[in-house]
Amino acid sequence: MTTTIAALATAAAPAGVAIVRVSGPDTSNLLKLHFHSSGDPTKTPRKLLLGEVWDHSTGQALDQA
Repeated sequence: MTTTIAALATAAAPAGVAIVRVSGPDTSNLLKLHFHSSGDPTKTPRKLLLGEVWDHSTGQALDQA
């Protein structure tokens, strides 16, 4: 796979939870840029972590994830 993709894995409707699946060679870079947590999401695949999604252009947290 040479392209990194991100896609909504849950219904595109108002809900309390949404799942976004990211796959490809730049996944680690995207996580490091946009997801901040006490653990390293790139160390253990398929492990659930609590953190925040950040907008790096504004330096603000967008939501808990």
